[in-house]
Amino acid sequence: MKKKQLHSVIITLLIVATLTAQNTPKIPLPTQAQLNWQNAELAALVCWDLHAFDGKFYVQSEARVTPVEDYNIFNPQKYDMDQWIKSLKDGGFKIAILTVSHETGFFLHQSDATPYSMKALKWQDGKGDILRDFKASCEKYNILPGVYIGTRWNSFYGVYDFKVEGEGKFTENRQKHYNSMIEKIVKEIFTKYGDWAIVWFDGGAHGPEQGGPDVLSIFEKYQPNSLFYHNLQRLDMRWGGSETGTVPYPCWGTFPYKSIGAVESAQEAIHANNFALLKTGDPNGNYYIPAMSDAPLRGTGGHDWFWEPNNEHLISPLDKLVNKKKKCLWLM
Repeated sequence: MKKKQLHSVIITLLIVATLTAQNTPKIPLPTQAQLNWQNAELAALVCWDLHAFDGKFYVQSEARVTPVEDYNIFNPQKYDMDQWIKSLKDGGFKIAILTVSHETGFFLHQSDATPYSMKALKWQDGKGDILRDFKASCEKYNILPGVYIGTRWNSFYGVYDFKVEGEGKFTENRQKHYNSMIEKIVKEIFTKYGDWAIVWFDGGAHGPEQGGPDVLSIFEKYQPNSLFYHNLQRLDMRWGGSETGTVPYPCWGTFPYKSIGAVESAQEAIHANNFALLKTGDPNGNYYIPAMSDAPLRGTGGHDWFWEPNNEHLISPLDKLVNKKKKCLWLM
């Protein structure tokens, strides 16, 4: 073939390749963190907070506004984090997520940002760190570690649905203090304990545009290889539309919105037809946001994510539990 003809063929191929690339729709691809989560198939949500020690039945509406009378009720006598994580390993789980804080506002790690944390306890002379122990046990048993951070409710600081209750300058200053405190706490969790496979904000995470702390930028700076769940700007996985432990078939990994707050119409579309969009996804969606299917262990006539006294009869039977094989997030 002559040089001129060869150049002509190469140019033609380049033109065809360019046109093909321009006409080929962009296919959303999963990140490595999303692949790690999907390949794990089973994840356990380990729920622990101060109210698990008060011997009373947990009433959510009251707990969100009523501080725990004595935080030193946290005093586990037979604490063995290795035993917890080993049991998950033996059960086939590959991811575990710990609630480092929930609605009481108490943090289960050594925090310099809030006095309402493990440092305040008599237990282990104030030197205990549940998050540290959890991370170490996960590494010991080759379980991917995740952390669940509650910022939406904090009965100790009087925060309800992300906001400090009340009006006026005092409330405004208290809100600024709370937001700053949460940002410092999040930075502690993201910088002092190594990498996390998943970071889960309870009920989402309000950002500065909603009057809340800026947790997303801290996450993206210090945990860039983790899974973020979630706020109005970012959603790396989506709720599957129910807490039954199952999703319908097909359940597409693609989704039409970058996050639930991407556009104003997103909220309406997501809530329509009993969360149908969350359950099925969208085969033509431009974003890769797979669905999780979560369920509480005590799901037979109840809805308890934390241990409660005298309700063992609500634990789901084994035959029901073993049928929920995909992306289930179980209570420990």
